[in-house]
Amino acid sequence: MAKSGPSSVVFFTCLNCKALYQLVKVEAGLETVDRAVTCLVCGAPLPNREGEFVLKYFLLRKAARRKPNNKRGLGGARAMSKRGPPWFWNEDILKRLARLLLALVFAA
Repeated sequence: MAKSGPSSVVFFTCLNCKALYQLVKVEAGLETVDRAVTCLVCGAPLPNREGEFVLKYFLLRKAARRKPNNKRGLGGARAMSKRGPPWFWNEDILKRLARLLLALVFAA
């Protein structure tokens, strides 16, 4: 981590999810309690001290979303489970389709 003077701004990027934080160093007092600090986005542990300083993190930007591998986005069953069934798939239409298929199968 870079040394900071009174007017310098230090940034920190979470190693796990790449969220961007502004880092502020504060002198630790006599009654300072060491607590675990975690990333607000992914929950990964972050350093809570640097020598005699306590580190405070201020979230500036969440991690950038990952682009899907294919240009059309997610496909197949995974996409349907996230979006839900198409608007025209309601119970009435499914019942009619089932009756029509049964009629076609038994008519032949």
